[in-house]
Amino acid sequence: MTGLLQILEESWLTCELSSALAGGIRYCILMQDASKPREPMKTRTIEVPEDLYAQLEQRAHAAAQSMDAVVIRTLASSLSPAPEPDPPQAVQDELAAMEHLSDEALWAIARSTMNSDALALYDLLRDRKEEGSLTPEGQQRLARLTLDADALALRKAHA
Repeated sequence: MTGLLQILEESWLTCELSSALAGGIRYCILMQDASKPREPMKTRTIEVPEDLYAQLEQRAHAAAQSMDAVVIRTLASSLSPAPEPDPPQAVQDELAAMEHLSDEALWAIARSTMNSDALALYDLLRDRKEEGSLTPEGQQRLARLTLDADALALRKAHA
C-alpha cells in the first residue's frame, strides 16, 4: 500500500521528481512560481514505498512540520543548485582581456583583495539585512558591493 501526499508549493521549487527521489515515491506535487501571477500548478505523481513514507511522516512529526515541508526540503536538498547567471558583459570582457596579461599581472590579480572599507561596509549591510533593518539605499549599496565581490572572485579564479 502506498501513501499519497499533496504538496502545495508557491516558491521556486520546480524539479524532476523522479530523478530526485529513487525507489518510486507516490505523491502529487502542485507547484507554482511565486514570481508569476496565479496560474495552474503542475502535478507530478510517483510511487512511495511504505517504509519511505513512514520515514517522511516520522521526520515531519519529529520536526513539528507538515509532511509538505519535509518532502519539499528533502527534494530541495537533494538537487544541485541552479546555475549561476552569466556575469555582466563588462566582467566577461575583463576576463577575456586577462588572456593577454603577463604571469606577474595575473599573480597580482590572484592575490588582490577587496578594499577593507568596502569589506567592512559589506559586512555591516549584510548584518542589517539579516536583522531586517536595511534601507532601500542600503539594499542598493549591498547589491553593488555583492556584484563587486563576485567580480573580484571571478577575476581571482580566472587568474
